[in-house]
Amino acid sequence: MTIRTTNITTERIGFRRHTRLPLIVMTIVMVLLMLIDNVLPNFVQVFHHPATILAVTLTAVMAGVFEELSCRGLLFSGLLAFSQNSRHPFISSAIWSSLIFGCLHLFNIISEGQGVEVTVQQVFYAAVIGVFFAAIRVAANGLLIPIILHSMIDFTPNITSVSSSVMDWTSLLIVFIPILVVALWGLWAEERVLK
Repeated sequence: MTIRTTNITTERIGFRRHTRLPLIVMTIVMVLLMLIDNVLPNFVQVFHHPATILAVTLTAVMAGVFEELSCRGLLFSGLLAFSQNSRHPFISSAIWSSLIFGCLHLFNIISEGQGVEVTVQQVFYAAVIGVFFAAIRVAANGLLIPIILHSMIDFTPNITSVSSSVMDWTSLLIVFIPILVVALWGLWAEERVLK
């Protein structure tokens, strides 16, 4: 198996029948959550202030492209190359690259003065979403879908401002733990097939 930056392998891969349905369902649920809770209200809010349209769009797209290329592209590929002989190369590469991705959000405390609990929550859900995006990357054998989903998540009028709203931990866990479990299950199933 040849490992590359944008595609995982030169062969066509994708989650098999027994893991495809849960991943499709979770992707649809994630997109619906974004549409209901994030994208639609933010879309309307952004377009109420025409001066912010370009800034928000460019920031969201650049963050999606840069963070996915660096974390699910270079970092994930490097870790995957390093862990080829390990028992679970996809899972370990996804977890480590996502933990690093999540921890990169710790800079919000220093650079933007964001509150500690808000930042810890951001680190948590960014890491979980990172594992999910790694699973999508493996399933799609590319970065386009994770880049689009990431940009949709970041399409918010306050993307460049400090977040001060602490979420309820129970709600956060109820939403993100199933996403993490399905992503890990899909990665595990793909590893079994490729070995």
